Amino acid sequence: MRDLHLRTDDELCAELIELGGTAPELLRMPEMREFILPVVRGDYRLLAEYGPRADGRLACPVTAFIGTTDHGVSLKGVECWSDWTTGSLDVVQFPGGHFYLSENPARLIRDVIDRLPIRE
Repeated sequence: MRDLHLRTDDELCAELIELGGTAPELLRMPEMREFILPVVRGDYRLLAEYGPRADGRLACPVTAFIGTTDHGVSLKGVECWSDWTTGSLDVVQFPGGHFYLSENPARLIRDVIDRLPIRE
């Protein structure tokens, strides 16, 4: 998975289709592939090459959102965020896969807003 940015266009498209966030019809269109793939490649490159600083712990609570059927992100992996904060970690699971937020954006937005500190 760490080498997805190095894969061929067809392999990268297959990954996107498997994740379920991109319509296969779009990836069959050369002009859309030309637009989508460089952005996705950049994201995967960042995921493969980024390494946090050892002293990079946050001093605030962290909320991690995850889809219950996301095969690319495990609950155990999300719980590792607790290593990066001196505050608490709250893991919120939403029904759905990697693109769970597309299925019910209002619920996610409401959850985020409810967690924001209100200052008067």
